[in-house]
Amino acid sequence: MSARDYIAFGLKLVPLIPRGKEPIVRLAPHGWESATDDPASLTDWPPDAGTGIACLPSGLVVLDVDPRRDADDQLHDLERELGRLPDSWRSITGGGGEHLYYADPDTALVGKLGEIEVKSRGYVVAPPSVHSDTGRQYEWDLGPGDVALAVLPAPWVARLARPALDATPGERADDALLNIPPAVYAVALAGERHAPTDVIRGDARPAWRFVRSTTTAERQTCICSMTRPAVGSATPASVVQAGGGSSRSSSP
Repeated sequence: MSARDYIAFGLKLVPLIPRGKEPIVRLAPHGWESATDDPASLTDWPPDAGTGIACLPSGLVVLDVDPRRDADDQLHDLERELGRLPDSWRSITGGGGEHLYYADPDTALVGKLGEIEVKSRGYVVAPPSVHSDTGRQYEWDLGPGDVALAVLPAPWVARLARPALDATPGERADDALLNIPPAVYAVALAGERHAPTDVIRGDARPAWRFVRSTTTAERQTCICSMTRPAVGSATPASVVQAGGGSSRSSSP
């Protein structure tokens, strides 16, 4: 399957250095945030470039299962506990592991469960890229066109969900700043985070994914830029209220 085929399936791509996992900086200066679905951009790719699929912009979450870390055994244990994962896109990596692709559940997820890597941000190396160490190609076992992209079962989403109280002090999944309409938020974030075109346009679903990928500190910075004196005397709380959300107040 070619990069052009991936774009036809609605996926956003990152060009990778030949036989490597790193983005080609000239073509993707901001890593996965430079992911594109513009077929015309492919003419600039070197003929032996690898292909990365950006997870968040493509609406994907990918489980990276590496048997060298016993992640395959952990996956089997989890399936016995949580139920069998449905058939979905599945690739065999050049290192002998597997990537299991599922639709993004629109829930903030942990980055790792045991030795299973959970890729909901960033990108994954996709077929037919060549592994840097083994020289073997990534290959599809079941790819786009072979089977529909499945949704993660609810018990799996619950297990993979990031706790409401994040590891970073003061960062919460119910952050009031998330109540600002994504379309408004995305425009302010675009200059800082190099938002994809559809986010800048204010399309609701990709805008929400984009906003969700930020940290509390990044959201606070964004709100401060939206509430400078030139805009008026608004405060972050009033911006939240203006967007239809709620704000928290403290007692004197």
